[in-house]
Amino acid sequence: MTKLLLSEEEAEINLVKFQAKLKEIEEMKKSKAGPSTLYSACMDELASEENILADTHICRVKILEIAFDTCVWTNQWADAVAIGEQLLKPYRLYYGNYHPMLGIHLFKMGKIQVFLNLPSSFEILQQAENIIKVTHGETHPLYQDLRKILQESEAMSFLSTLNTEE
Repeated sequence: MTKLLLSEEEAEINLVKFQAKLKEIEEMKKSKAGPSTLYSACMDELASEENILADTHICRVKILEIAFDTCVWTNQWADAVAIGEQLLKPYRLYYGNYHPMLGIHLFKMGKIQVFLNLPSSFEILQQAENIIKVTHGETHPLYQDLRKILQESEAMSFLSTLNTEE
């Protein structure tokens, strides 16, 4: 039998608290709070709920989304990658494997990883391509942009392979 970390009453109290904090963070975002303030609020809340809410809990996912967007907005690329990776599991769970939101998220992640010269960028972009090809079609400008970045990424990967062989 699995032992619960919290009693039902404690869990309910914490859930109400997390929902209130999520609402507060969403209001901060709407009121155009400074990005560092918004990011700090998100990270503080994520830390406080880390051992309480599941990775796929909707409150956690919504806060991760705001934190990810804030990182992109403020060019905190390494943090954006770390937070973006945490969103992949819940996105696949909630949206399924062929949903535009998942495809666009993977595209954003891939672009950031290309910018950071991370080796995982090509694989992430390929996953995005597989989804966006289905959800948007091959003639859509988003798909065309993705193809261009994939080709450039592939060329850079090939060139770096040549440089390491010499």
